[in-house]
Amino acid sequence: MSKKGFIICIDDEQAVLNQLSGQLAKKFGNSHEIEIAESAEEAMELIDQLINQEHEHVELVICDQIMPGLKGDRCLEQLNARFPEIKKILLTGQAGLESAIYAINKANLDKYIEKPWEIEDLSMTIKTLTEQYTLKRRLDLYNKELEKKNKNLETLHQIGITLNAIRDADQLYPAVIAACTKLTVNQDLIYFHQSGIDRKPPLASPQIAAELVSILWQGYSHNLEDALKAGIPLTLDHRQANEYFSTPLSDQFPTLKFTVWIPVSTKEKFLGTICLFFNETISTELTSTLSILANQFATTLYNLELTADKIKGERLATIGQMISSIIHDFKNPMTTIKGMVGLMGDSDFALEERKMYSNMVIEEVDRVVGMVNELLEFSRGGRGEFRKTDVLLGDVLDKICTVYEKEFEGKGITIVKQFDYKEQIQIDVEKMKRALFNIIDNARDAMADGGSITVASARKEDAVELTIADTGPGMPPEIRDSIFEPFVSHGKIHGTGLGMAITKKIIDDHKGHIALVSEPGQGTIFTIRLPLAPTF
Repeated sequence: MSKKGFIICIDDEQAVLNQLSGQLAKKFGNSHEIEIAESAEEAMELIDQLINQEHEHVELVICDQIMPGLKGDRCLEQLNARFPEIKKILLTGQAGLESAIYAINKANLDKYIEKPWEIEDLSMTIKTLTEQYTLKRRLDLYNKELEKKNKNLETLHQIGITLNAIRDADQLYPAVIAACTKLTVNQDLIYFHQSGIDRKPPLASPQIAAELVSILWQGYSHNLEDALKAGIPLTLDHRQANEYFSTPLSDQFPTLKFTVWIPVSTKEKFLGTICLFFNETISTELTSTLSILANQFATTLYNLELTADKIKGERLATIGQMISSIIHDFKNPMTTIKGMVGLMGDSDFALEERKMYSNMVIEEVDRVVGMVNELLEFSRGGRGEFRKTDVLLGDVLDKICTVYEKEFEGKGITIVKQFDYKEQIQIDVEKMKRALFNIIDNARDAMADGGSITVASARKEDAVELTIADTGPGMPPEIRDSIFEPFVSHGKIHGTGLGMAITKKIIDDHKGHIALVSEPGQGTIFTIRLPLAPTF
């Protein structure tokens, strides 16, 4: 079909039409097609046919005023109502000024020319009007392209926001497929992962035949992938053989005409390609738009992979830290158990002493079991089972101090006991002992050069206040302010700081409160406040 613009001549006199069309063909035949009509009705039907054909456009209509049926001014009025972009010239006699004025007002007439016309004047008018039409048409097309690009940019912006919010690759792929569909109004596409060690099954639209997906995958992994790693999109015509596919795939799959392959890659890594199906070649602008989408996809996918690797590494590191913490925490009771069992094997020990050490071994074993259970409870975020018991607080504190007195022998650390409150209190004994052990263990670790740890108790109105104070180096503000958070440690080579997080949880579960005062060089004081009336 011709891509020339059309000029339509309308006159009921055949001789006039022949003269006019002949003159115009001679002047404008190289740039325009000249068509004729003998009536307004015939002209309107012709214009409809031309405009309904793809790529055809009518630039100018030259219409005589005096015709049977619909007059020239009324014809141009109807034409203007439907196709205002078409330029219009009215041919009139000397008495046709009134008709010309009507056409100017009602039909947006561009020019009226009196008969008989001068061909040079008419040609100059036609040249000017067709140039105006062409310029206007180009501007309109340019504006449409700008609007389309702006719409695509807005769409890409929204797609980028959507992709950046995705934290799971399984959600990412459907989002990218939906985005491609929105940009191209095309639901036939496949995402091919990078082959090699990252080889995964292609993700294809459900309506694409599995056999076709397999053929395209083979072509991609064997030939196309290396070409696409250069970062340049490729368009393949499957109606004929090409360098990537040795046979025309359209012969086997009639609906397959063209595929466009868009690389999905970052500067760091080639991730795969998006393959889209089209019935014809697509514009450079659409290819660029799809490339931007592919870049957004690649960035999000690459970041998800980095995040997954980071999380995996952090999990492994955390597991290692927790194992280190557990081993470290187990060392103390196991050392105590080993020492006491060794003493019990001495035949010079009295039965009373062996019984005492036997009870202490049992308590240390219970302590180890309690440590394991509390770590499990903490990791699951649960409160665990409470075994509330009415006990003499003085006895509990005394047993704790006895364990450390044995451990601190020869280490330059002393335990100072100030039990002003020794009466009954309802607590989970093993959990509370675990909390106090954690605090005293931290104090011990902080005093490598020796010092003292004071364990005190006193009644404060309707609560009991426990105080554990050490003469160690104290804590810097950044540690002190976050000491009860998981995995915070005060420069210790062992553990992750879980101990104090567990301690706070135990105190909270007792409906109590724990606080500390610590300054560098001035030691540390932990204060625990427990309600006397049971609340759990």
